[in-house]
Amino acid sequence: FFLNIVHPLQKFESSLKMTVRTRRRVAFTTVLLFLAAQCYFDFGGQPEAEMLKSLETKRKVSVEEYEHVNGGSLPIQEMCKATGRCSPMDSNEKFSFVHIPKVAGTSLIATLKLMFPEDKFFPQEDCGAEYSVYNQKVFFEGKYQLTSLRSPRHHVWSQFTECKYDEWGINITRGTGFPRTGEEPENDIADFEQWLNHFHFWTGNDGWNQGRDDYDCYHPANLQSRYFSMQVGETYEEKARSDTHHIPHEWQPFEPYRKVTFDTYWEEDWVAIKEFYHESQCLLFYRLTDTPEANEYVEQYCMCPKPQGGHEKEKHITHFSKGKRTTLRDLPAEVLTKVGVLTKVDEELFKVALGQFMKEIAWLESDLALGRRILCEPALENVEEELLYLGVNVTDMYHREKDSIKQEMGVVEALF
Repeated sequence: FFLNIVHPLQKFESSLKMTVRTRRRVAFTTVLLFLAAQCYFDFGGQPEAEMLKSLETKRKVSVEEYEHVNGGSLPIQEMCKATGRCSPMDSNEKFSFVHIPKVAGTSLIATLKLMFPEDKFFPQEDCGAEYSVYNQKVFFEGKYQLTSLRSPRHHVWSQFTECKYDEWGINITRGTGFPRTGEEPENDIADFEQWLNHFHFWTGNDGWNQGRDDYDCYHPANLQSRYFSMQVGETYEEKARSDTHHIPHEWQPFEPYRKVTFDTYWEEDWVAIKEFYHESQCLLFYRLTDTPEANEYVEQYCMCPKPQGGHEKEKHITHFSKGKRTTLRDLPAEVLTKVGVLTKVDEELFKVALGQFMKEIAWLESDLALGRRILCEPALENVEEELLYLGVNVTDMYHREKDSIKQEMGVVEALF
């Protein structure tokens, strides 16, 4: 190995009359570069390249531009043009909703499928397909791509409680050693930490195998980002679905490729935020200009204060009742740190999505669209403290975007 590299170098170096020390440095550097390149292609470069090649994107915003768009430097109308998320949608086209587990997907599917003919919306089952974005395109190619995201910290807790308390979770984890010491709040915290510790084994000596075992339930490491970046080799449906729940292959990283993740995020035509479920629906339904049910919802419910009750076609589905918590901020600091280690990319993704959501809300509330407020102060206050761990204040984000668009509109009015 070394002779094949160094001998040709020695002939080249001799022709340049290099000193012995310089020759050694050149040879040593060359070997290091060769080994680094070999590691890249063996352990990371090739899978990512394959995924990038196969995505066949209809990208509106490139990964190089996403920080620019989300950073607030684009005027609102340019943001709308760049992302395509302010444009009317044609209900005669096909709509594809990517169902990421534990992100209000079941409720959204139950609501949305009532808006469209059966052959125009996928999936039809409320708890239906949970394919990655890539795999869903294999089974159903819709013109409009829809999905939802939520706070990573709360997402991980929701995965754990479904595995622990839901009938499906109880059955699928039976005999796996899933931690269940009791049903009191203190038991939930202890079981949650033990469950998290199980996935932190991947930093140990036998990390690959132990870290990938997930009690046959969910693997919480950046689950949302995995749905945006995972490409499973098999194409038959059950395997494609189950592999997205897990991390079965050694080439699949615990931290998904950021470029693929963000590229895929910007391909989506609508991304709901679970913490702002109602307001996310208002954004979508306003764009469904040719759908009477959507127009009715916007006119009757998208306002402040929000009317009591709900639209007859708006669904909220709960899988189980145990293990619910009003806040996660009071969990032990070391437990929350472990959640953060497992959700680094998900946090980055959610912060970008949350920032973009606020821009879209500012557009919807402006005179360019609906022209009235729909994101009310109680909705902001309800989640403000819970989301401070992300380093953002949602109330400040909202008012900043509102002020920004007011200034833009003021400049336009002054010009005319």
